[in-house]
Parts: sequence; structure tokens; C-alpha cells
Amino acid sequence: MPKKTINAFTLLELLVVIAILGVFSAVAYPNISKWITDREVKKEVYDVVNLIKERKSEVMNGKYGMVQIRLKPSVEIYNMSQDDFFNTYKNISANNRFKTNKICDYQWRG
Repeated sequence: MPKKTINAFTLLELLVVIAILGVFSAVAYPNISKWITDREVKKEVYDVVNLIKERKSEVMNGKYGMVQIRLKPSVEIYNMSQDDFFNTYKNISANNRFKTNKICDYQWRG
């Protein structure tokens, strides 16, 4: 009757594999955490860009006369109706490219 052989790992082989995995993890962790942070920042930037594009589309379609977006730790949006926009800027001549009153929300001044 032939002898049965048992295939197994020695303790030394297991320790070497664990040490190699530890070295790879120590090298890869900073790169992975930086990549995750970059992805989170890019997602927020894309969200803000999409928000700005949506507001621009609303102004172009006539929903608002003007939209003002302030980027602070949070995004603040101020809308001006078409009537308010017309009444505020009706005295500006076509030759004057610069508006004297650039405030969209009447509660905020600054």
C-alpha cells in the first residue's frame, strides 16, 4: 500500500507570506487613502459644477432673471425673478456693460 503524503505549509512559509502581505499593505495604504480622498473631492466638484449648470439652464430658459451662487463651506444660492431683474436693471444703457447693482438677494449685502 502506497504511503499517503500530506501537503501542508510550514509555519515559516506562513510567516513569510504574512510578512510580504504586511509590506505590500504598508506601501499601498497611503496611496489608496489618497486616491479615495481625491475621488471624494472630485465628486463634490462635479456636483457643484452640475448645480451651476442647472441654475444656468434655468436662467437661460427664463425661470429666473438672475441666479447668484456663493461658494463658502456650503453652497448658497440666491434667485432673482424676471420682474425684479428687469426693475433693477432697466436703467442700464446698452453701452454700459457693467451693472451697478450685482446683488441678487435683497437680504444679503456684501
